[in-house]
Amino acid sequence: MQEDQEFKERIAGIFHRAAATYDRIGPRRFSYWARRLVDLADIPEGARVLDVATGRGAVLFLAAERVGPQGHVIGVDLAEAMVQLTADEITQRGLATVEVRQMDAEQLQFPDNSFDHVLCAFGLFLFPRPDRALAEFARVMRPGGAMAVIPVEWSASPGQTEWFNELLRAYVVHSESLQRYQRLIRSLPDFSTGPELEEALHRAGFVGIR
Repeated sequence: MQEDQEFKERIAGIFHRAAATYDRIGPRRFSYWARRLVDLADIPEGARVLDVATGRGAVLFLAAERVGPQGHVIGVDLAEAMVQLTADEITQRGLATVEVRQMDAEQLQFPDNSFDHVLCAFGLFLFPRPDRALAEFARVMRPGGAMAVIPVEWSASPGQTEWFNELLRAYVVHSESLQRYQRLIRSLPDFSTGPELEEALHRAGFVGIR
C-alpha cells in the first residue's frame, strides 16, 4: 500500500538522520535493554541469529559475543545510515561472523528456516504492519528456535508523555510538522500491554509464549 510505503520512508528518514549520534549521547539505555534481551533469549554458541531493526548494533554485538566464532549474526535495518555506520563498526572490530543489511522487516530476504534465534528490540511498534513482520520472523526461524522481542520504546498512557509534548509545542516551529508527528504516533500499533502482543504472536504462529 502507498500509505505503508510513505510511513516506512518517513521512519527510515528519521533514523537515517539520527544515526550518527544514535545511542551515542546520554545514558546508554539501549545497551542495558539489549543485554537483558540477549540474556532472556539464551543464545548458545554456534547459533545463527537475526537482529531486526538493529540500529547501531546494541543487540547485534552482544549476540555476536554469545554465538562465538562458530556462529553467525545478521542485523537488518531500514535506515541506510544506520546500516552503513554499523557496518563500519563491524569492520573496525574485525568481526568476520557479523554482518548488517538494509532490509524491510515485513519482507525479509532470507529463505525459510534460516535462523535459530530472531531478536527485535524497540522496533516492532514502528512497523506499519506488525503482524506481517511477526509472520516473517516465524517464517525465517527454524523449528525449535526462539524469538525474543522488546515491543515498545514508550507508553502512550495519558500523562506519561506530556513532558515530550510540551517540548514539541515549544520547539517545533511549523504546526504542520507537529500535526504530522502527532498523526504518526497515533497510527503506531499499541503493544504497551502484554495481551495485545501475545495475541499478535499467536496469530503469527508462535507457541510457548512467555
